[in-house]
Order: sequence, then C-alpha cells, then structure tokens
Amino acid sequence: MSPESVSEGHQVTLTCNTTCSLSNNPTYIWYRNSQPLTNPHPTSSNTLSITSVSKEDAGYYSCAVRGHEGHPSLSVCVLSCWSVTYAPKSICALNGSSVEFHSYYTYPEDNTVTKAFWLIGGTRTFGHEPKDLIQEEHYHGRVNYSEKKKNNHTLRITDLIIEDSNSFRFRFITDKVGGKYLGGNVELSVTELQVLMDPANVTEGDRVTLTCITTCSLIYNPTYIWYKNLHAISSTHTAGNMLNISSVSIEGTGSYSCAVKGHEVHRSLDRTLSVRYAPRNTLASVHPSAEPVEGDSVTLTCSSDANPPAQTYSWYKKSGDQSSRVGSSQNISFASISSVQSGLYYCETGNEIGQNRSAVVWISVTYPKIPSCWTAVVGGVIGGMLAGLVSGAVIGVVVFKRVTQTREVRSTTIGTVGDTTAVSQAVQSSPDDDTYTGLNLATRSPEYDTLANVKISADGVPYSTTQVEASDYEN
Repeated sequence: MSPESVSEGHQVTLTCNTTCSLSNNPTYIWYRNSQPLTNPHPTSSNTLSITSVSKEDAGYYSCAVRGHEGHPSLSVCVLSCWSVTYAPKSICALNGSSVEFHSYYTYPEDNTVTKAFWLIGGTRTFGHEPKDLIQEEHYHGRVNYSEKKKNNHTLRITDLIIEDSNSFRFRFITDKVGGKYLGGNVELSVTELQVLMDPANVTEGDRVTLTCITTCSLIYNPTYIWYKNLHAISSTHTAGNMLNISSVSIEGTGSYSCAVKGHEVHRSLDRTLSVRYAPRNTLASVHPSAEPVEGDSVTLTCSSDANPPAQTYSWYKKSGDQSSRVGSSQNISFASISSVQSGLYYCETGNEIGQNRSAVVWISVTYPKIPSCWTAVVGGVIGGMLAGLVSGAVIGVVVFKRVTQTREVRSTTIGTVGDTTAVSQAVQSSPDDDTYTGLNLATRSPEYDTLANVKISADGVPYSTTQVEASDYEN
C-alpha cells in the first residue's frame, strides 16, 4: 500500500506482488473485508487505485490469483481500521537526555478509545492486561504521555540512563467488546559519549587524533564541542566528531572530553593525553654543602623532568678533558669524604625516549678548623714562653750590668779611696751611655722589684743592697 498510512480524501494505491514472475498471465481478484471487490473499484490487474478515499472505502484489503482463491494475501487496512504507526521507530539518545516517541493509531469509526498507554516490548498479554509503563518502578517519575492531536499519542522519557535501553509498544482499548489493539515495537538505545585516542601512546611531535564516539548512531547530525581541562577548545582543530593535533607538544598534555551541542551538561568522561618526552632540565646537586669538611658525609643527587620518569642514571667525575664514571644510581654518597674526592661532577639521565646531561657541580673539600678554645690555650702557652724568654733576657742584662758596676766600684775604691766623686760617677752612668741600662725596667718587667733588691759581689755571689752599702762604709 502506498502510502502506508492514509486519511480520508487522499489517494491510495494497493499492489499485489509475488516474489517471482508467474509463468502465465494471471488474473487478480481483490477483496475488502474478505469479500470480492466489484464496485466501485473493480480490477483484474495486480494494482488497485482509489483516487479519493472515503469512509465507504474503509476496511481490510487483500488479493488472490484467479484459480488460487484459497491462497489470498495478507490484508492491509485502509482508513478506519485497527493500526498503529510510529515516528521514529528507533532512537539513539545520550545518557541524561530525554526522548519522545510518537504513535499514530486508527480504529473503526464506531469505536471510542477509553485508554491509551505504552508498555515494555516483549510483555505477554495473554489472559491479562500488560503493565502500564508509568507504573514500572524503574521508570517511576520519568514517563509522561500527551496527545496534542486526535489519534496522535506521544511517549516522553526523561533523565535517561543506560539501563533505559529497551523496546516499547503502544496499546489502546475501545468501548467495544474485543476493541483492543497493540502496536509493534519501537527501539530506544541510550549511549554515553566516549573519547578514543590514536595512537594510544603519544610522543612529543606525534600526530594525535581524538574521536568522540557513541555506541549507536544519533538520529540527528550533531555538532561536537571539545574540552581540555574543562575549558572549551577552539573549533579550528575539529572536524565533525574528531579533534586533530598535527604535532603534539608537552603543552598538549591534559584531560580531554567532548559533548554534543545543546547537551553540554552530558559531557563524556575525561581521557588523559600524556605526552612522552626525553629527560630535560637535568640537575646535579650536592647535599648538605658543596664545601664539606674532610670526614663529612656528602650526597650527590641527580634530578630531571621526564615522561616516563628517568630510568637510568650515570655519574661522572671530570678531570680536564677526561671523565670517569663514578656511579649508576640517582644518588651517590660519600660516608667520609676526603680531599682526593674534590673535583667537578655531573650526571646523565635517560628514558626510552632519550637522554640529557646536567651542568657540572664543584665539590671542594676543606680541612677541619681548630676550635677557638684550643687557639686560646695554644696562644697562652706560646705567649708565656715568649714572656719567659724576654724576662730571662732582661734579667741577664740587669745582672750583667750590676756585676760590671760592682767591679768598677771596687776597683775605684782600691785605687782612689778618697775620691768619692769618681766612685759616684762610675756607679751612676747615664742612660745615654748604654742602651740596655737606659731601659726603665720598673715599667717593663714585674721581676724588677725583686732584682732591685739584689746585688752581685765581685766574685759573683749575690748579697743584699744594705750589705753592700755597709761594706762600702767600712772600707
């Protein structure tokens, strides 16, 4: 029948087809409501045309080949008969969105519809009425019916979830005995947006394609929106449901998602793009100090920025133009460093992408410093020794001068007893006559007080000043 659904006043054409060509030139017989059709549209061909359908034309039509009337075709309904048609027959919808199914139904003119509803497809109806979709616990509060036009019934399901994927059927009941009709199935598929990445492992400089996919084909031609770290990306890199990055850099690393325009609240799950690259910014560092004291514990640490993280480490000590390997781990330690370990060090890091080398670091090992308390003690000892030497020298000079003076006095007394002036002059020599006797010993040395009270005899025997003076007077 063309068209499949017809209204009063429309033209309709019925065609009786076979799956193969019959060998003879058959004559066709048409039936309405199981009765041979004679008026007003008699025909013997395999087509039956009604230019303007009226209520009198309503009924079920079928056909047969003359001579084989016992094998008629299945019947089709024209105008007022039992039928249900859907628009659309299947829907692919996004998780979280809403959908609507529309049904157009017909029935005999002498019937009045008392109930119309939807049910889950596959529900058995033998012996009892199927359960209304509104009464299904799974869809509670999310199903609505509406009928804005006569014989047009709409099913709306909101806040879709993946588990809502199912088939549904429309059913209506009239006031006549046996006035019930159940339409065929419509299909609902609920899908989520997903991001696919090609290639799966991305190295700096690669071309990357991200594709926003669904498990079923959306019924309309959607416009896709791409996001990086929750921020919308300019559409310059997008084509349909794909995002192309011709030469990815480290800055391309991030979390990507997609959405359909008009349904931005139903974004896909994030897909992480991790760009792999060789080590960079490799750094050699010394802890706790690059100028340790001999005997200290020192650790060299090698660090770098890499993805995947550095897998190999090598340490070198540089001497002129030559370098010698001294370690193969991220850290090398000197438990008790010595001066021979002073020098220039650097490290190299590597992963499956490449390698990178650090700048050199200088380790200068110094000797321990003498504690300040020991410096004071040693200084005091040395100072005391010097003071003793100086005091000894001074005492020696004083004694020597005294002996000399005494001898001069005794000599003068023997030679010229009465010449006291000569004696006095001999004893009181001027400071200008001799550098040593010109010293003011009282201010130079504490030993002077002792020395001042000592005289040396001519034969070198010391005696007190009082004794010397008494002896002088006795002579």
